[in-house]
Amino acid sequence: MTGIQAKKPLGVYVHIPFCVKKCNYCDFVSFAPCLELRDGTIAGYMKKLQEETGAWGLLAGEKYFIDSIYYGGGTPTAVDAENYIEINRRIKSAFPVGDCIEITIEANPGTLNAHQLDCIRRAGFNRASLGVQSLDD
Repeated sequence: MTGIQAKKPLGVYVHIPFCVKKCNYCDFVSFAPCLELRDGTIAGYMKKLQEETGAWGLLAGEKYFIDSIYYGGGTPTAVDAENYIEINRRIKSAFPVGDCIEITIEANPGTLNAHQLDCIRRAGFNRASLGVQSLDD
């Protein structure tokens, strides 16, 4: 992280457009039900995210350091969180990262389980955002 003080902070938003169901108030690009997408759409999207992360790091890594990463959507926890371990690893290797980086994931309690929570922790997330709408059936 030599010279990080001379770089500008940059927050990264990672859009995960998959949901268990499409909420009637949602204006974001999202696809539901993600549990039925068995044609490789989710896997293909995650692979592209990994590739794009490295490319953006080559373009902007000299000028910026990452001080926050925010995963939104969609419902990021509707997708296997194992994907986020690699994406976060690539972000951190493509860009300098600040000492106090905040890594947030939007979560729906209905899509969390022990495996998801373990992967989220291993991926380096230190904050979860639970929307009030996710508490109302």
